[in-house]
Amino acid sequence: MGRIAERRARTAAVRALGGDLVQRHQGAQQRLKNVANLLGEALPSTLSATHLRVQSRFRSIGLLLSNAKASFDAFDSRLRALAGSITELDQRLRQYGEETARIRANLCAHLAGAIADTWGDEPHPSGVYPVYPGGRRWRT
Repeated sequence: MGRIAERRARTAAVRALGGDLVQRHQGAQQRLKNVANLLGEALPSTLSATHLRVQSRFRSIGLLLSNAKASFDAFDSRLRALAGSITELDQRLRQYGEETARIRANLCAHLAGAIADTWGDEPHPSGVYPVYPGGRRWRT
């Protein structure tokens, strides 16, 4: 992890932290070797089959988490873009004045309904809005 942070981190502070982790780990490894030598014990140079399986599982879990985060980040990006587009639409409609008041009210009502339908554990927004059949489709 330290080497990855050292090589790939975007900020100097995280790269420095990665370098510090590498140095500390190497120092601890050397102290362990010294103690083993004093006790006349040999440290294994490779991982056992059990440890290799565990390492493989951790890699698999890491890939799954990475994939889930990428999906979450993509969805978050699309959601933010949608929010920006809706905000811009509302501002443009507002520029037209009173003649678009009904359209803006419908837009707000449908957004309130979508929010109430999607995030069922959140407090429902005030006002009158449509309730969608089979609501809360995103709840598990």
